Amino acid sequence: MATATQNKGNSANIAVRMNFPRATFAIIAALVLAHAALSGGFLFQKSENVSALGFSLDKPLNVLPYNFVHVDYTHLIMNLAVIAAAGLVLEGILGRRHVLALFFLGSAVSAFLFALYSPEYAVVGSSAGAIAMLGAAFSLDTRKAAAFTAAALVAGTLLVSAGAYYVERTQESLSDGIVALESQRQQAIAGNDMPAAREAEARISESRKSMEEMDAGIRLNSSIPPSSEIHVFASLFGVMYAYVFSRKALEKNSAWLMAMPARAQKALGMK
Repeated sequence: MATATQNKGNSANIAVRMNFPRATFAIIAALVLAHAALSGGFLFQKSENVSALGFSLDKPLNVLPYNFVHVDYTHLIMNLAVIAAAGLVLEGILGRRHVLALFFLGSAVSAFLFALYSPEYAVVGSSAGAIAMLGAAFSLDTRKAAAFTAAALVAGTLLVSAGAYYVERTQESLSDGIVALESQRQQAIAGNDMPAAREAEARISESRKSMEEMDAGIRLNSSIPPSSEIHVFASLFGVMYAYVFSRKALEKNSAWLMAMPARAQKALGMK
């Protein structure tokens, strides 16, 4: 009995490991780590990274790196939410390798098409790969994709709101701190305590630098125009990828969608 119970437990553990969306988690982890490393924190991206790593026809080698550059935490979080929702659907249908291929091929093809459509812009962020995954997920299992996407977007919105609150409070704290430090510096100068005055001045410079970095990040986010066209390209690529590599699942889902009006009429008739 003990052996049988242990075997069942091992089987359950194996099943959990097999169903864990490893490819999706790997993409998310890579994006988070890259953003933390490139931004020097987690809030706002450095403008020089956007210029250096953004994809355009002039910088075709950035077709891979551009996925890992996000303008700010909002840009990153909402893309991660979409990737998580789509990945939960796709890994059970297509498998890990297809999820990775869909993400990176979708981002590459969409970026090139967008660059041809709007050559004056450079693109950054993982939204093209995320939308390609989402397009495939909705094509293959609309019910799960809709449920996971709704939950992920709610969670993402809450995180973004928390981040905005943190930024606002941090700016207020830095501003109040500068006022207090300036008062300390004036008192130190009046008391001829020059070491204390220099220390207060150094801390004021650090606080002002932090505020300038936040302000620059906010300005950078507002200065980048929306690129809805790349999302259209990405979603179409996702649908085509699903059709090529999982046609039966797509047709089954399409049949379910086509039957929705009949089910709705039947339900209303029952009432």
